[in-house]
Amino acid sequence: MLLNSTLKTCSILVAFSLSACVAPPNTQTTRQITASTTASVASNVAPEASRADPIVAANFRGGGGTWEGSGTIQFRYVAIERNGEVHICGAYTARGSSSVRILSREVMQAATVTANGETIMRNLRYFKEASSAALSNRLVGIETNCRSTGRAAGTVALESVVVQTRSGNYRVRR
Repeated sequence: MLLNSTLKTCSILVAFSLSACVAPPNTQTTRQITASTTASVASNVAPEASRADPIVAANFRGGGGTWEGSGTIQFRYVAIERNGEVHICGAYTARGSSSVRILSREVMQAATVTANGETIMRNLRYFKEASSAALSNRLVGIETNCRSTGRAAGTVALESVVVQTRSGNYRVRR
């Protein structure tokens, strides 16, 4: 019983400490991951009649990081035009303890979508949460969930869309 209480206390302390900050996986910052080519994003424009959400492909943009100690989060996304509006479609996964998975949900909830420096969407918690096994293939092949930005098609350049995550500490809400 004492051990269980100690583990809970340690998990909470880790969640609130600076060690629970999301660190970028490489020299690019998680705050602004850019596409390798604008043509790859343009090729993801869904036909108007298509209702199926896209499947993550190798050319999707993405980001993520690691929680100091243990745990990883990774997300992939694409901007598409559907029904005359710009939609953001994405998926994410996390590996680690249940606290890490909760913190990863907080990361997605605090994320924003910008285009040319203007925020066009907040809260990406709707992204499809995939099994941690999807980390091994960078989420390729995982179905996404999509939501409209409320912006008319053609008003936002799809290649300018960037997902930004908040840096710093995250508080777990229960």
